[in-house]
Amino acid sequence: MTECPYCHSDDVTRSSRTFTERLLLPFLRADVHRCRDCRKRFLVNVQWGTVILGLLTAMVTAAVILAMVVAHQHREDEESAAPAPIRRFRPPRPVFPTGLPPLSSVPAPKEDTGAARK
Repeated sequence: MTECPYCHSDDVTRSSRTFTERLLLPFLRADVHRCRDCRKRFLVNVQWGTVILGLLTAMVTAAVILAMVVAHQHREDEESAAPAPIRRFRPPRPVFPTGLPPLSSVPAPKEDTGAARK
């Protein structure tokens, strides 16, 4: 016989379920009862081991899926990033001292003045 947890009366009957209870109670494997003396509602026969095991399974599954999604996005980000440019070594140019003759034997063009053209 079921007893009310509030007033400890034996005058208890099953109660109709609300919409959310119709969705959740099959997972809890529980029944809703109402006390006829104090009019309070309460759950009976809740299997907490099944509830805890189901929640742990759901959390582990969600964590694995989240880790897979994050790893996939990280891999896509690495592949889409442009490769770093390769820096090549260029030796510094030698500095020539001033006042040396030109390295070429070709004479430098002379500057034309405007009066010589006419």
